[in-house]
Amino acid sequence: MAELSALKTDSERISYIYRLLQREYQTGGSASWTAAYGRKKQVSATSLAAAADWMFSEAGIPAFLARSWSAAWNVVYVNGQWAVFDFTKGSTLRSLDDYRLIDTHPGSTLMLTQVMRPGSSYYNAKTATVDKYFSYTSLTGTPQATAAQMQAYIKKANPNVPQSVIDMIPYYISEGQAEGIRGDIAFAQSCLETGNFTFRDSAVTIGQNNFCGLGVIDNGMKGASFDTPQLGIRAQIQHLKAYANHEPLRNACIDPRFSLVSRGAAPTVQYLGIQENPKGYGWAAGADYGVKILNILENILTY
Repeated sequence: MAELSALKTDSERISYIYRLLQREYQTGGSASWTAAYGRKKQVSATSLAAAADWMFSEAGIPAFLARSWSAAWNVVYVNGQWAVFDFTKGSTLRSLDDYRLIDTHPGSTLMLTQVMRPGSSYYNAKTATVDKYFSYTSLTGTPQATAAQMQAYIKKANPNVPQSVIDMIPYYISEGQAEGIRGDIAFAQSCLETGNFTFRDSAVTIGQNNFCGLGVIDNGMKGASFDTPQLGIRAQIQHLKAYANHEPLRNACIDPRFSLVSRGAAPTVQYLGIQENPKGYGWAAGADYGVKILNILENILTY
């Protein structure tokens, strides 16, 4: 893999992986690591696709694996767009126009249907929930949702929400703007972490002014506490900024765990989930953590 790490661009890395896997596919396999991916310990298109998925992760290239009982494909993000990587064909990347997407509603299963040739039948291939599908959502930027939309959402989701929560929601916008972080994403994260501010099964209580589980790194831990709701939201925004980029804070740091974050390790919402982050960092270990945040945000935007 030393050759792969020495390459400078994603296009070069993808071409390298393509040449390597096509050789293995055509020869029936000469590298011992490819066989480890097959259930029967033999090289096949499916086992090689699994190997390619691992290689894309090692190379830091956004990708996911689509499988069926008889076939598998890799879909990769390169040069600003998604494309199908299919080493069984005569070209490195194939346009998604050659494939049909079915049921891409957020949170659902993505289905890829490959057109084999005009008039032929299709292969169906399912994957698990995939990174809000074909775009990554940056933590850095301006909010799409307004404070009024957030307030309307939480009143519907939790009819018993305290008035103090309604009153503090504008801080998500103002504190986010101060650091260049999307406050609507921070609010959606708070809804996830607190059970829409019911604090049911939550490690923190409303009196801590900690609305994101900051400092809760193990079961039974209480996490950090802050003097006011505004300061609690500020600390959350600062912690998100630590993951999002390398820019300095504009306000004095009050996030007690800011220095512990690998700066810039999760620039997108999807990568806040450790399981979905190619670098193995993130805010939470639960599967699809970032996608759950985005699903809440999508609901907020309907108000």
